[in-house]
Amino acid sequence: VSSAPSLEVTLIGASERYRHLGLRAVDDHYQNCGPLGGVCTALEITSADLNVIVACDMPSVTREFLRSLITVAESENTDCVIPETSDGLHPLCAVYHRRVLPIAQQRILRMSLKMHDFVASLRVVKVPVAATFVQNVNTPVDWQSPTKDDVT
Repeated sequence: VSSAPSLEVTLIGASERYRHLGLRAVDDHYQNCGPLGGVCTALEITSADLNVIVACDMPSVTREFLRSLITVAESENTDCVIPETSDGLHPLCAVYHRRVLPIAQQRILRMSLKMHDFVASLRVVKVPVAATFVQNVNTPVDWQSPTKDDVT
């Protein structure tokens, strides 16, 4: 997903599956490479320097939250702005500069696909956030389970 100056939403995945949503959908260029393949695909097709990458299983992400990450990215000369909770970093809800594309491509060529390893190789600004903003929801149980940060 590209950020300012214009906003273009692109879904990376099985394009036929998502085309009915009326959004641009692009097949992942790197099959069987996990989330890093999707990030790499997104960075290959963008013309924007700053790119918001968000996994599809994070329903609590808001426009305001993403704008706050973009604001940090615009004010810092960094490769990545990434939310951090008490559980750690959340690389699938972050702003990536397009210049990290060669690093992502090299990791894919070496089959070094872990997102946390990829992010560790970048210049990163961490933004502390509540876990509810970046909570993954994949099952009905996830919808009912509070996060650690929600429990008092």
